[in-house]
Amino acid sequence: MFKALLGVAAWCSMAAGLLASGGGGGCGGGGGGGGFCGFGGDSGSSFALPKVEEDVAVGGLTIKLDRTKWGYSVFDGVRDGLLARFVGEDIEVTLRRIAPLPLEGRSLVEALSAKQDVLYARAIATSGALRGVKAAYGVRQSFALRAQSAVRYFFAVSDRDWLCFEARPTGKVPQWQDANELILGAKPGRSQS
Repeated sequence: MFKALLGVAAWCSMAAGLLASGGGGGCGGGGGGGGFCGFGGDSGSSFALPKVEEDVAVGGLTIKLDRTKWGYSVFDGVRDGLLARFVGEDIEVTLRRIAPLPLEGRSLVEALSAKQDVLYARAIATSGALRGVKAAYGVRQSFALRAQSAVRYFFAVSDRDWLCFEARPTGKVPQWQDANELILGAKPGRSQS
């Protein structure tokens, strides 16, 4: 009997907090929308969804994908051209197999940096020790202002097998950092699609 009274008292104290904060709306108060714990309604406090990671094997790489940030399509049976598309918040990343580039490493960085539409180019490495080059494309509006239109990542998976990730904005606030983390998290894998 004492346990039942304690349970009712605990429930009443939680319900009183919800009602005092505006009543309804679910976890954290809010009201009016009939939502539950941040789903619907106009609840002021939301909570972050936990990461749901999935390994995607494509083009000889394994990409660790956070499914709370990215949707994706992998195109099977394609030897040349588009291999996969990853869609995030206001940004899209495509993965293509490309013809081998005539330059690598520092020479490729220097050649890309000399192009008018390249804002910067630099050598990079993925968490799986795959070395490549990252180049940001766009227009310099002034000394400090730049309008970035795309970022390309070039990787030589083998002597004759090159891949290019291209990140492009699809909305007003592209999440460039999410795309960078997705691509630089790639590791050499077993897939040869």
